[in-house]
Amino acid sequence: MMEILITSIIAIIVVALLLFIIKKTAKVVTYIAAILLIIILIGLLTNLNFKNFVKEKTAKVVGMAIGKVEDKAVDYAKENINISKIKDNPILEVEDQ
Repeated sequence: MMEILITSIIAIIVVALLLFIIKKTAKVVTYIAAILLIIILIGLLTNLNFKNFVKEKTAKVVGMAIGKVEDKAVDYAKENINISKIKDNPILEVEDQ
């Protein structure tokens, strides 16, 4: 119980220091780096199975990004591609056998 309290206090101090640094240098890169550092430190301080945690979160984010790109591509195709033009002018003509 005491270990959890100590690690929580350390995590709060680290987060406070990082927020102070962010306030001084308000750049997007600093925000991103600080957030990643906070996640890493909290993960290490709370003795999580950190490799699996990072793999799981990374896979989830990458999967979501791919899904968003696919959705955008489908929406673009629905709005901008005219099927009748493709049917009238096929790129490859197949000979009947």
